[in-house]
Amino acid sequence: VLGGDGSVMREARKDVSRQPQNRQPILGLKAGNPRSKGMLLNEVDFNDLESIALLMREHVSHRMFYLKILAESVQGKAKEAYAFNDVNFLRTKAQTGAYRIAINGRERMARAMGDGLLLSTPQGSTAYNLSVGGAVASTQEALILTGISSKNLKSVTLSQSSTVDVEVLEPKKRPQMLESDGRTLMRNVAQVQVGTAVNHFSDLVFRSDLTFADKLIAEALRQ
Repeated sequence: VLGGDGSVMREARKDVSRQPQNRQPILGLKAGNPRSKGMLLNEVDFNDLESIALLMREHVSHRMFYLKILAESVQGKAKEAYAFNDVNFLRTKAQTGAYRIAINGRERMARAMGDGLLLSTPQGSTAYNLSVGGAVASTQEALILTGISSKNLKSVTLSQSSTVDVEVLEPKKRPQMLESDGRTLMRNVAQVQVGTAVNHFSDLVFRSDLTFADKLIAEALRQ
């Protein structure tokens, strides 16, 4: 894949929808905005074809897991979806959002307040999550929960096996919409369950001397 991180994410979402026997590891080559971080990409010299050939022969493969989203609207409609980067709640009126949050079946916050909530994968932790002040994952085995302009929830790194249940409080007074990887998933959302989908993944290829794990650690240290 030639381009930026968004190009790789789009190809990954297409690839994961194919039958397992038709899927291939994804090699991203940075060819977009030079100021882009290129977290999902490999920087190469396009005038040195041998170096690209070497990368195709000698590399490290990283398995990127998706988030599984089970959402229900105020009207009782249910929807299942998957997110490569993140899933987030956003208020649709002037009133601040209010949420009840349970982690692994145990209530942790009876009333979190803010403009929204965001849950991200490790690869998503350096995208929208970082821009709203969220913690960057320093390992691929993580799930990040971040409050967006929240009064009482900052950002917390959870284990990859965690399940997060979010209930929208006062949904008529404080209506919320749900987005997944920047796309509208549901309006007037009532409750959502999010966890790592261990059977839903894409394999991305990186240079052995600059792996995705290396990039995550470097980005986390820059915070």
